[in-house]
Amino acid sequence: MSKNPIKQAVAIKRRVTEKYDAIPARRVVTVSNIISLVRAFLTVPIIYFLRHDNGIAALVFILIAVVSDILDGWLARVSNEITELGKMLDPFADSIVIMNVMLFLVIKNRMPTFFLAFMIIRYFLISLLGVYMLNNCGISPQSNKLGKVSVVFTSVTVLAFIYPNFFGLSVKPLMGVTLIFTSLSLIQYIYEFLHQIISTARAKKKVNLEQND
Repeated sequence: MSKNPIKQAVAIKRRVTEKYDAIPARRVVTVSNIISLVRAFLTVPIIYFLRHDNGIAALVFILIAVVSDILDGWLARVSNEITELGKMLDPFADSIVIMNVMLFLVIKNRMPTFFLAFMIIRYFLISLLGVYMLNNCGISPQSNKLGKVSVVFTSVTVLAFIYPNFFGLSVKPLMGVTLIFTSLSLIQYIYEFLHQIISTARAKKKVNLEQND
């Protein structure tokens, strides 16, 4: 017999509420988290100025986004305000900016569609496993070193597509290196997340067996 869908919805809502309430209020609203949110909204002026062929103004906001990315992590560490929300919000803000700029470039035929498609699939797989791990294992997904390196290469590649004259080289070799690093980071993410999910499942199973004995 299938479970009552209303009871399932209530149970899910209760679990989400319990997880949210377990985080102290002062650890949710922090300066670093606010900076991450602001960075996500910087997508609007960046796209606006790119659309109106104002590369200098767009570059100013891109640099602000880069500085904010460095600043929010530094502030979180210095003020000892590294939160579970911040661990997810920081890479999410980065992805919002990068993906939207890439989408604009694809629409304007200034970037290959397959490059954007690969990045979307990569982000979807990482997010899917991360959400599952958070909900079922109580573990917040964290970025790895290869992931951070791939973000740098992706950002530089996107800039090369926006300002080809400034870089003065073919974007294809740079895009190839970026694809290598992003692929390796994806493999590492999948391996680490699956390892944590399987380890948690085994630990829960062991605890259940001991309780039943």
